[in-house]
Formats: sequence, C-alpha cells, structure tokens
Amino acid sequence: MLLPVVIIGAAMMIFSTVFVNSMDGSVEQKKNEKKEQSTVKEADEERTDIISALKMRIGDEEFTVDVDFGAAGQEFARATPFELEMTDLNKNEKYYQGADKFENVDAKNVNMIEIGDVMLYGDDTIVIFYDNFKTEYQYTRLGWIEEKAKLVEALGDGDVAVSFTKN
Repeated sequence: MLLPVVIIGAAMMIFSTVFVNSMDGSVEQKKNEKKEQSTVKEADEERTDIISALKMRIGDEEFTVDVDFGAAGQEFARATPFELEMTDLNKNEKYYQGADKFENVDAKNVNMIEIGDVMLYGDDTIVIFYDNFKTEYQYTRLGWIEEKAKLVEALGDGDVAVSFTKN
C-alpha cells in the first residue's frame, strides 16, 4: 500500500518540477522577446539619422551619390559639405588623399571596380572611379553614382574640383 503512495508522490514531484521549469522557461522566453523588441526599436530609432543620398557637383554638372548604409559611408555623408581637389590616377580614378582619418574602415577586396563607385582607400583617401576594371586592392564602400556616362564626361582628363553636400 505504501508503494503506490510513493510512486504517486514521486510522479507529482517530477510533474511539478517540469511544470515550474517550463514556466520559468516561458517567463525567460518572454523576457528575451521583450529585450529583442526593445533592441529592434532602438535600432529603428538609430536609423532615423541615416543619410541615403548626397549631391555631388563637378563644374556645372550635379550628380546624386547613393550613400552606403555602412558606418564609413554614413561617416562620409555626415562630414558634408566639403570640396575636394581630386587628382587623376591611371585614367580610371580621381582621388583625394589627406581627408580626416575615417574611424569606421571596413576594407574588403571588392574584386571589381565599376564606373561610379565612391570608395575609401586606407583610412584617408577618397576615390571616385570612372572606369570598370578588376582589382586586388581593398576598399571600403562609401557610395556610388548612377549617372555613369555623364560622370565620365564631367570628370574628364586631369585634376578636378568635386563638392559634396547633403540633399
């Protein structure tokens, strides 16, 4: 007669332990969900200062620069307005070396450069490309310019003054 009581008591202890643990897990899961929702909300609030486009001027021509959402692209956009005297290199890019050092460098081998790419080389050289070519160099993307034919014509031969402003 004692054996069934012991078995029932043991079963009740196991059931209550499993039930309490599952409740604790459920409470913990709800805490984690609230924490995730809070983090997503904070991320959305931080994204309100994202700059998606800039204006770039070369002589009388104006271009839209689609700004990369990465940290370096945003750092570049927040630094505007500014004007750069850019030097021609290899008849495929204009560069300005001596920019304030970027804190958010995320250089990667991009493999292929395309007309209109706006990149950061190292931590202080801004580059605008006006030809397509393969590369083994590492760059951090700042943005890109869609008006490719117009860009090649505006950059022309030699050095050029380029200004960047917010829209």
